[in-house]
Amino acid sequence: MFADFYHTVAILRAKELTRIVPPGLVKFHFSDNGSAAVECSLKMAFPYYFQTRKQKKKRFMCLSGGYHGETIGVPSVGSIDLYVKMYKPILMDAIHINAPDCYRCPYGKMRETCNCECFVNMEQALYLKRLRVFVMPMMYF
Repeated sequence: MFADFYHTVAILRAKELTRIVPPGLVKFHFSDNGSAAVECSLKMAFPYYFQTRKQKKKRFMCLSGGYHGETIGVPSVGSIDLYVKMYKPILMDAIHINAPDCYRCPYGKMRETCNCECFVNMEQALYLKRLRVFVMPMMYF
């Protein structure tokens, strides 16, 4: 985070990013650590939906086993009780689902034979709660 300041490296990085992101994405926010990045993402997503007249969108979905840091909003989308338990009364009501785990596949699959059976957890959560999700194409990772 630069506290609304900028410097040459940030400007150059933003220009590089404009060449690989979808057309129209021209604003960037840089954070100095993962906690701040996730916190800022949550804080940007909520007002976007509020300002676009979609006020019913008040919850976030997250995968089990996630640790995203220790700022106050971030534990809401984390799933490690050790870090979350004390703050539970003041956290957001996120939707937690089981994350795919290729290393400890509950279906006994190997990468070569995997058909993403574990994605059923997300599909069920999306269907039951009538939610939609956008998954970034691999070219952005």
